[in-house]
Amino acid sequence: YDLSIAHIGLLHPQGLAVFDSLRYTPRVDRKTTHAYLREMTSIYALDVKTIALARVDLYRAFAQQQVEVGSLTVDGAFFDVFLDKSMPDAPSHYMPLPTSGLRNIPFGLRVDTLLLTNAEMTYSERFEVQNGYGSMRLTGIEATILNMGNDTLLAIADSSMRGTVDAKLFDKGELHGVFTAPLASRDDAFTLDVTLRDMPLSAANSMSENLLLLRADSGWINSLRFHMSANNDSAAGAFTLKYSDAWLRIMNTDGEKRRFLTGLVNRAVHRNSKDKPVDERTERLRIARRKDRSLFNYIWVFTREGL
Repeated sequence: YDLSIAHIGLLHPQGLAVFDSLRYTPRVDRKTTHAYLREMTSIYALDVKTIALARVDLYRAFAQQQVEVGSLTVDGAFFDVFLDKSMPDAPSHYMPLPTSGLRNIPFGLRVDTLLLTNAEMTYSERFEVQNGYGSMRLTGIEATILNMGNDTLLAIADSSMRGTVDAKLFDKGELHGVFTAPLASRDDAFTLDVTLRDMPLSAANSMSENLLLLRADSGWINSLRFHMSANNDSAAGAFTLKYSDAWLRIMNTDGEKRRFLTGLVNRAVHRNSKDKPVDERTERLRIARRKDRSLFNYIWVFTREGL
């Protein structure tokens, strides 16, 4: 990776800091990852317009390795993550969830309010080198996280890290999420509630066509809701999906329609969720966590199980 920052400004004792045009870029691209890496590895890229910190004690940060920030605003961030699954899995390495990850930071950290504005994120995967990547895209991300840190006083006070996020999924669906994690939890407990409204099924074709060889020719997600109550070992919750006019197509690797399988799928799948019995419209879920996978993967596996 290469890291560059166009400008850094520090103002003491006013407690202000600003970082302009921060870029963190990989030295491999998504098309040639397999030529440079021997194991499956998530590759990250980050491009941020501005990071602004207010009410930060610069003396304590440098002299005592204790970072305390009143507000941290990240504006105009673009996150790009891609994973080439055509390679062998890497040796297992434990991936901590947020609360234990914060406790493991080798210096004191407390951020009262973190604001993410005008952000975008793309996550891409592929299973075969000859195939394209399937991509999920979030745009217009506006997020707030409160009480982020490893301050023992917050944990003793039974405080929680709390977050909300609003975004567009695949540039179409209205997504809203609420996240809560008690800082004193030793098993990394957290809850997540997500709603998604008003998205055409075809918006997800950029992901499903390459990863699943599945295309939505028509259909609409009226609402998707799930509640996830989780810890370091497992997650349980409920998943409800209301949709209409669903018509799916199964494809060959060359993009041609597989008529027989397409017919079978569309006979098996209800075209409208209201055609299903009421007790089948909500799924009760329980999954185990793979501890060498990230929080994002944990949430994705839960969502995929519900779908």
